[in-house]
Amino acid sequence: IQNFIDRLTPNIYENPISTEEYLRSKKKETIHQMITDEEIIKLMKEPEVEPNNEELEIPIISNYETLVALNQIIIYTKQKSDKIDFLKEQIQVIKKLRKAVEREEFYFKQQVTLNSYLGNANKAKE
Repeated sequence: IQNFIDRLTPNIYENPISTEEYLRSKKKETIHQMITDEEIIKLMKEPEVEPNNEELEIPIISNYETLVALNQIIIYTKQKSDKIDFLKEQIQVIKKLRKAVEREEFYFKQQVTLNSYLGNANKAKE
């Protein structure tokens, strides 16, 4: 193809580009298509939301998941302390929150153990 182009172009173009250059330039070009007025209007309209009287459910997060997240935040503050100035009060609040969740997890485990013991005791009586 390039030979054919070379024979035709001297009479037509002063500085022709090669086939490879042409193909490379076509790959780099992006095709822009104008959108219609209807498409613009459709994009601007808010989607119709079906009336839903039910409240959105908040997912239940376990104590363990919360502790993992809080520990990651504390590790993050230690890692970024040279770049971000965290106030001691901010870190203390996170640590207090972690303590509260740890205490809740401890009480939860005690309750599970107690329920398990009482459940086994009731089964033994039957």
